[in-house]
Amino acid sequence: MSRIRRLSRAITISLLFGIPVWLLGTVFGAMFGNSRPVNRRPKIKYVIFDLGDVLLAESSKEQVKILGLGKALKIGLTIGARQFLPFMKPLNIRKKKKEIAGKIRPIENPALNARTQDGSAPLSQIDRDWLSGKYSCKECLEQATQFVENHPELFSGKTEQKSVETAFRINFTPEHVARILKPVKEGIKFVQECKDQGMEVLILSNMDSQTADLLQENYPQLFGLFKEENIFISGDMRMIKPDPQIFETVLRERDLDPHACVFFDDQKENVEAARACGISAVQCSKKKKLLGGSKPDIDYLRKQLAALIIERELEALDEERTTETVHI
Repeated sequence: MSRIRRLSRAITISLLFGIPVWLLGTVFGAMFGNSRPVNRRPKIKYVIFDLGDVLLAESSKEQVKILGLGKALKIGLTIGARQFLPFMKPLNIRKKKKEIAGKIRPIENPALNARTQDGSAPLSQIDRDWLSGKYSCKECLEQATQFVENHPELFSGKTEQKSVETAFRINFTPEHVARILKPVKEGIKFVQECKDQGMEVLILSNMDSQTADLLQENYPQLFGLFKEENIFISGDMRMIKPDPQIFETVLRERDLDPHACVFFDDQKENVEAARACGISAVQCSKKKKLLGGSKPDIDYLRKQLAALIIERELEALDEERTTETVHI
């Protein structure tokens, strides 16, 4: 008799407060021993970080050192202030390098929406081959410099041609890239905060294997926060973001629930690809620095993660209240 009274009260509450009719099925199940499980999204347990422009930032100081101050001054005097120290303030030379890289060979898979760092154009095939480990740094450098030397008609003059060649030499030399990229101190702190909250941290980065190895040797204060099996580098995996397979591989190899993961990346396409795989994802914004440079806005990521955690907690409370209501 008490079960009938409880059922009558539940139906009355449903009608008065507009609880959807489909919940009555749950009511019947709860009362007569056939309650269905609540589909609750799990808490955030895993935080996956990109490296470039998230945990690592380019050092203008190191770029100038690699280029050579005397050489930089010579370039500045020759091509004018707008292109002066091009690697310190990325203007025309980097734009020209990107244009030339796109001409070396056609894109093999246009459906893969890989973009340049600034998102302004499709990532060139030579860069895709480099980041996916199809060709070594040395092989890519030889291909790029040979193309530059064989096509002087693509440049405004010898100085521009030489500057672009230098840009390729820096880009495809792991020792140079490893010097230019520096850990973001606030990023290191944020990774530690995630670990202190009981979350497991991972890396998923588009990067050649040689540069990644050098960075891990150079910066144990950052990479030491990650388990070796939690560091995923595109050059080792033979695929690059935003290919959905790269996200699926990480989830499969570490046996992760995508709904328990959050992914931080600086590129929109990568964020969208992660979301398509069921992973919560946040695009890292940037703060401007002196001389036109930028650094990752780690505080923004910290706030976004906190918001996601709170959102999951509120969802759990709502589901608990719903469960209590249908058990009245």
